[in-house]
Amino acid sequence: MCGVFACVQRGASIQVADLVAATTLIRHRGPDDEGYVLIDEAGRAKPLRGDETPPMSCTSGLRYAPDTRWDSYRVGFHVGLGHRRLSILDLSVAGHQPMCDREQKVWITYNGEIYNYKELRTQLESYGVRFQTGTDTEVVIAAYKHWGEACLDHFNGMWAFVIVDVDRQRLFAAGDRFAIKPLYLWSSPSGNVFFASELKQFTRLPEWNPELHAPACYEYLAKGKFNHINQTLIRSVRRLRGGEKCSMPLAPSATGDVVISEWYELPRHAGSGAMNDGEAIEEFEELFADSIRLRLRADVKVGSCLSGGLDSSSIVCIANGMLRNQDSAHQQETISSCYEDSRFDERDYIHQVVDLLGVKAHYVFPTVDALLERTASMAWQLDGPFFSGSVFSQWNVFSEARQRGLKVMLDGQGADEQLGGYHKYYQPLFTELLRNLQWVEYAQQLGGWCRRHGSPRDGLLMTKRLLSSHRLFRKLSFRAGSVPSLHQGSIFRRCESNGDDLASPSVPRTVDELLRNEIQRTSLPRLLHYEDRNSMAHSIEARVPFLDYRLVEFLVNQPIRRKIRRGETKFLLRESMKGRLPEGVRTRQDKMGFVSPEEVWMRGPKKNAFRDLLSTACSQCEAFVDGPRLLTHFDEYLQGNKKYSKSYWRVISFGNWMQEFGVTG
Repeated sequence: MCGVFACVQRGASIQVADLVAATTLIRHRGPDDEGYVLIDEAGRAKPLRGDETPPMSCTSGLRYAPDTRWDSYRVGFHVGLGHRRLSILDLSVAGHQPMCDREQKVWITYNGEIYNYKELRTQLESYGVRFQTGTDTEVVIAAYKHWGEACLDHFNGMWAFVIVDVDRQRLFAAGDRFAIKPLYLWSSPSGNVFFASELKQFTRLPEWNPELHAPACYEYLAKGKFNHINQTLIRSVRRLRGGEKCSMPLAPSATGDVVISEWYELPRHAGSGAMNDGEAIEEFEELFADSIRLRLRADVKVGSCLSGGLDSSSIVCIANGMLRNQDSAHQQETISSCYEDSRFDERDYIHQVVDLLGVKAHYVFPTVDALLERTASMAWQLDGPFFSGSVFSQWNVFSEARQRGLKVMLDGQGADEQLGGYHKYYQPLFTELLRNLQWVEYAQQLGGWCRRHGSPRDGLLMTKRLLSSHRLFRKLSFRAGSVPSLHQGSIFRRCESNGDDLASPSVPRTVDELLRNEIQRTSLPRLLHYEDRNSMAHSIEARVPFLDYRLVEFLVNQPIRRKIRRGETKFLLRESMKGRLPEGVRTRQDKMGFVSPEEVWMRGPKKNAFRDLLSTACSQCEAFVDGPRLLTHFDEYLQGNKKYSKSYWRVISFGNWMQEFGVTG
């Protein structure tokens, strides 16, 4: 896991110092090594070192070994690559980057892990390829040289890289199928093109003068949408979404923008529902276990996030068995976020897992004082506003992991979106069943829901409401994060967009479409953004076994009855974990994850501090927010006359982000 930067000179002069500054800013992503390469218009490359380049990297004899300090090199360049390394696989200096092939014709700066690199290496060796290192980076280069851009289809993992192909005079950049690893693009006013792991890297460049993208800002503030499109909150900056790649010519006379295209989309397998439940459970178990097996590959200690929920507990359980079979010298370690307030604390469930498996458990206890102290700095580190205090809980988990010497952490992101795990999916499911006149299935699902989450009276009221809804035969929907009164009161303003209006997204008409949308466009991309920034802020590589593409493709093509069965979510996962997890965890029906009690904190002793933050943020966001009305709503909430709205925190965080990044409304 690492951090990358790349630049192509097409306009105003870029200095080596600019390349170094933008790369050094993300030292947290890779504190173990730094490196640079400058490539001139003729394709000649010059590797350079910095203050934190290990001396042995400079004397390795490899073609990409940097023998010159960057600040003693005065020759101009056409393309520059920068890299910060977090050593996970092959901890030797052979893993230094930017890396190239033997002929110095293909250069790469790469962030991520290709988990099946050993299998690909064996396959490529059978074609006559010879390797010099034990890194997955060299496998990526060899795969690109052998298969071209189609190499992406062979990778199982998470990645974002920039490749410079000297012979073809092209730059090729790509991200993984689900954008687990980020890559941002910025074209400067003079025409220079930049690529970066984090948006903040652009702030170190001479031409940086950010303008807000008004429609994207409105989408976040009013609806909580973030990281769901190519466009970012900054008008001139784009990002690669999951399954996207881009390329551009490198010839000095070349013109035109970077072309972004899709290289992957979730497939549709029409016959997936033909297998019976037993066959589906067996297939799920095999894919899930193999995903975890691959993600345990590392030359450093691997730990696990443990919230006490079904997803993280299942990962810990399967990984525990594998580590015991490997006779690992390290006892499995877990990190959990806990609260003294029992309404937000999951230690009862965590302890069940810990006691069963005998893992070494660590606990963190986030506090309101710590949240208030770090709110501004987190907006900078997270590259954007964050939607709730749950992100702060996750921040604390990775902070503790670093303190415990854990360099890789397994986490459970992605299970809810694939297995219908969120309670918000119930209403769309009921709506679809009624629309299709599936009365028996509707009665079974609703009956199960009533037993677990309501009462027969609740079921009758639900049915009456759905049958009388004008939306029943139109579209599926669930509520956004703000209370309705905030929308109806026009507290959030749609600003002049300067031609930057966002395309209206298609509305899912089935639960299957809804879940696919959650994976590719809405829920999961937002969560993965925070997963990456929170983990990398502490120099931790977070791995997400539920997002092995083979597992995702299997699950998205399963019928809804294997996701939500008789009102119970995650049918396949629950069935596969029978006899492995404590029953109290396996059959758990509530949903928490890494939560935080900001709703309680805002009404507590620090309420004035939160109000001051909200007031300041309203002033900063006045182009988008009717501050007086929002503050009035907040005051009524403090008095117990209004329900809590997630909009309070969104505005506070957005204001902090604007201030930290130096942008104005």
